[in-house]
Amino acid sequence: MLDPTKTTLPKKWAFEFMLALRSRDVTGTAIGDALRQAEAFCADSGQSPEEAFGPAGAYADSLTDLPTVTGGQTLTTRLAPSALGLFGLLLALPTFDAWRAGRAVEFPLGGLIALVVVLMAVAVLVLQPRIYRRRGSLLVLLSFAFLAATAAQAFLRQPIGSLPVLPCALAAAGALIGSGLWQMRVLDPDLIVDPLAPAPRPSRAFHLLTCWLMPIGTVLVLGIAMLAPVR
Repeated sequence: MLDPTKTTLPKKWAFEFMLALRSRDVTGTAIGDALRQAEAFCADSGQSPEEAFGPAGAYADSLTDLPTVTGGQTLTTRLAPSALGLFGLLLALPTFDAWRAGRAVEFPLGGLIALVVVLMAVAVLVLQPRIYRRRGSLLVLLSFAFLAATAAQAFLRQPIGSLPVLPCALAAAGALIGSGLWQMRVLDPDLIVDPLAPAPRPSRAFHLLTCWLMPIGTVLVLGIAMLAPVR
């Protein structure tokens, strides 16, 4: 894998160039080749990339003939597995608290609103990948999602329903396991390949860790929650 910040190009320019190409779904192989070509040109000419090519984003947009990722990466395959895992995580937390306290699982209005806000933010990032290139817009989106979700959970605590612990636990486990299995079927990390030293595909351990990151994270969060007082 080629790390754009490890080339002889200025880190900021190289990273913005890579990010601009990624936002257009250019393949990792093509990105690595474009980075090395820019690096070689600057080394031969003695110019900086800004002098030779101009702003990184504009130069990336000018490379209109680069191949892009194809093969079924639809909105559903990109968003749904992570959304399912997030649902499992958010359901597992109150279910775990309810099990420790010996009561039913309550569903506060704020928690449901927070879930909707987070899923909407994820959808915006999937539908509008170019937002990654606008740091101000990205910061506003993430800040709004965080503040809105936090405020909803803090001020809208009134329960709108409750369910027994067992079905909630089964639903949370099913969502987390389902998200991992779904990711294993659709996740195909398109790494930036160095044309000077082609890297092998990620190891199976890396692939498994990536696919099961949400379930693993849930287990870690529940482990930390064990240290908190029963509510």
